[in-house]
Amino acid sequence: MRQILAVAAGLVVLAASACSAPTPPRTAATPATLPAPTGPHPVGTAVLYLKDASRPDPWNLDVDARELKVTLWYPTEQRDGRRAPYMTPKESELTLSTWPPSSTGT
Repeated sequence: MRQILAVAAGLVVLAASACSAPTPPRTAATPATLPAPTGPHPVGTAVLYLKDASRPDPWNLDVDARELKVTLWYPTEQRDGRRAPYMTPKESELTLSTWPPSSTGT
């Protein structure tokens, strides 16, 4: 039940962030950095791979299904779990290879 609630909460946060105003584009002089993690409360993570086989992926016409990886971060009481990275080395490499993002949307 906790996992279902965590998934539901994560999807609500994901939907809310998709509806928020876009962030203004960064200039080349503004480096991309993440703040250091802070706070006294433990946080759990869950990774979901979602697949919708009822329609094709609009960004990859060579596949028959839409796929999405979602990482949920949620408050937890457990303090002895394995530490989770913010992103994998490959995700970090791909993010930095396209930085700064194009302000034209292409």
